[in-house]
Order: sequence, then structure tokens, then C-alpha cells
Amino acid sequence: MTICGTPPQANNRETLLRLIAASLPLPQERVIQYGSEALDSIERLGLITGNQQQAASLLEHFGSFRQLDRASVQELLPFLSRANALRIVSSLRLAAVEGIPQGAPVWPLLVNLCRLLG
Repeated sequence: MTICGTPPQANNRETLLRLIAASLPLPQERVIQYGSEALDSIERLGLITGNQQQAASLLEHFGSFRQLDRASVQELLPFLSRANALRIVSSLRLAAVEGIPQGAPVWPLLVNLCRLLG
């Protein structure tokens, strides 16, 4: 397989992934075009924080959304601004308070909340 005429090398996986990601529409554009189902969890979280790398770092640090959901604003502050920490905690708590059944998709609600928060 080649991209732009250059064959990928085994040790060049990250470069290949960056090339593929760069050819895809931004997460915001995919939500508008295809709905929030077109995003993975990190991309959805990245829409709330405004930064995809921050979202990936959060999930890597906390290990899962279940653990992230249990985090306080203070626990998020080493990774996020105060405003983004508040957004994450509020978004996750809103999904829980609204009584969304276990296993139901909560991301459409969170993406809409993110739009409201600006």
C-alpha cells in the first residue's frame, strides 16, 4: 500500500496514522455531516475540551470513562484549564442525572451540551 507514492515502513506507523488522520475531516465537521456516531470516544471528549490531545491524555491517565466520571474538578486541573475541568465534570454528571439508561449512548447529549457551552 502506498500513500502519495511513498510506501509506509514498519517503523513509520505514527507518520502513516498522521497522514490518514490529516486526510479525514475534522471531528466538528463529521458531527455536522454524519452525527456524533461518526466519532470515537476520544474525539467526542475532544469536542468538549476543545483539544483532541488533551482528551487522549485524560483517558490514558484515568484509564476509562468510568474512572474519568469519578474525577473531581481538582483531579482534572493538572490536565485541563478550570473551565474545561468544569465542562467535563458537568457534562458527565448531567448524563448521569438525566437518568440515561445504562448502556444508552450519552454522547449526543454531551455533544449538544458542548455546543451550548460554546
